[in-house]
Amino acid sequence: MHHLLPVLVATPLLGATLLVAAGRHLPRVAAETLGGVFAAGTAGLAIVLLLNSSPPLTDWVGGWTPRAARASGSSSSGTAPDSAWPRSPPC
Repeated sequence: MHHLLPVLVATPLLGATLLVAAGRHLPRVAAETLGGVFAAGTAGLAIVLLLNSSPPLTDWVGGWTPRAARASGSSSSGTAPDSAWPRSPPC
């Protein structure tokens, strides 16, 4: 599933690019629908990745990997819901 992490970032960017390129040529209803489709697709993909991210997913975008404990490049990480929420301090 880690290979889908960059798609989560690219999906809304692709939708925005399409709307910028074709938005003036589309009726308003079609442009709003296209935006909604990309938003829903991004949200659905985020939920799928969130539910399937145990252990935490990490993808080093562009093939950059850590060397000598130092990260270079961009990384995407996804964690499971139980580890993503802050826990309340013990009483």
